[in-house]
Amino acid sequence: MNKFIDLKLMADSLSEVRTFADELTAAEREAIAPIGLFWDEVNARPRTLTPGAAGFYAACSMPSRDQRSRKTCVSFALTAAVELLAWRRGLTLDLSEQHVAYLIAKALNRAPDSADESVRLIEALRILKGQRICTEFEFPYEDEGSIPSSCAWAAGKYGVADYALIPRFASQTDRVGILTPCLDGPGIANTAYLESIIAGGCDIVVVLSLTDTQVLDLDTGLIVIDCNLEATRMCCVPRNPNYAHAVLITGYVRAANVPYFVCRDSLKGLSCGKPLLISYDYMRTFASYGAVVTSMLS
Repeated sequence: MNKFIDLKLMADSLSEVRTFADELTAAEREAIAPIGLFWDEVNARPRTLTPGAAGFYAACSMPSRDQRSRKTCVSFALTAAVELLAWRRGLTLDLSEQHVAYLIAKALNRAPDSADESVRLIEALRILKGQRICTEFEFPYEDEGSIPSSCAWAAGKYGVADYALIPRFASQTDRVGILTPCLDGPGIANTAYLESIIAGGCDIVVVLSLTDTQVLDLDTGLIVIDCNLEATRMCCVPRNPNYAHAVLITGYVRAANVPYFVCRDSLKGLSCGKPLLISYDYMRTFASYGAVVTSMLS
């Protein structure tokens, strides 16, 4: 039995993926400044050098979440980012993904039960900054969007206070004034930089592009790039991505044969309710951009 499964086909069957790749525009990329908490601009390196530990994982006991057949991965990833930021500070929260999806729909002038719930991560962050989120008890998740009639608005306390974006590649200006991609700069493709952020006490929401060259290894649970077609693994060129999915990176394991990041994912069909494991090579190749919730309303 083939131990690999086509991730694109599985995602299609769950009706989760969007029919475009979520990418930052040129203007959005140029507006992103390095995260000062984690990047030393003077020495052009992570403020904390790549941690010596071979792995780090925020072993939070929060239950896994399931977005079901709705296109609400961004809502789930950002809600989890706030919850885990609170957990790292000694608070246990259970916030409402339903409310987050409602706030996004309202800001975009969509009906709460609209079938089109897809949203770019950068748009969602702009909408949610400064908004207070109800608890899951007050506004539980349903199979479709709805108006929060039972939500105690005055009781909403926690939410996104501020955030920082991470582009796919950072840019550097050479001596003749031309901007060029910098693979070892503060970008989502720099795995050492991501390690520093995670070990520094923050989690990373990342937008992943999906293609049909990626697979889920059923033995390890790893999402990897599968190019092993007639022994051509080393010369495979992945196809252009045209789907997007958001997850939250909470840890990493560098000591494995295939180093990987540990992620919280809202597609139960992909991870079976367990942490989703994404290889470093996959992250370098298919991560579009990311964000860190740097402070929360409280």
